Amino acid sequence: MSSLEKNIILGISLIITLFAWGFVGVNYSNLPEEVVAHMDLQGNVNRYDSKIILWFLLSIFTILMVLFFRLTKNVNQKQYSGNNVAKSVFVWLVAYLSIVLFGLCKLIINKTLIPEYNTNTFFIIFLGLTFLLVLYSSTTSIKNSRK
Repeated sequence: MSSLEKNIILGISLIITLFAWGFVGVNYSNLPEEVVAHMDLQGNVNRYDSKIILWFLLSIFTILMVLFFRLTKNVNQKQYSGNNVAKSVFVWLVAYLSIVLFGLCKLIINKTLIPEYNTNTFFIIFLGLTFLLVLYSSTTSIKNSRK
């Protein structure tokens, strides 16, 4: 992965993350004191939490993204060729986390404000992205181990 590709992916991830923070900020005052905290796979709500949990969720995901971003900078590529694989995986992991963060915030807010909101699309996208990340990590590691 070239430096330009990495910077583009990280830049888009930053924009998505900032958009998630803004989305919560704009919608926060419209939310009731308790928001959806947990659902089953059919989208039935089975737990509510204080709406402050949205800020906690944003903070935790953002800290994880910063950690993985730092790991892309700190992996010494002169050490061994596997470090390039690690950097690529960390870059895509930051992108994955930013998309999941925005999706979760949107899902929580929409499901809280519109109880009949259909969550199937989110679950399909989440599973698809997770599958793609695992597939990318696995194939990249296997290709690198054969060199």
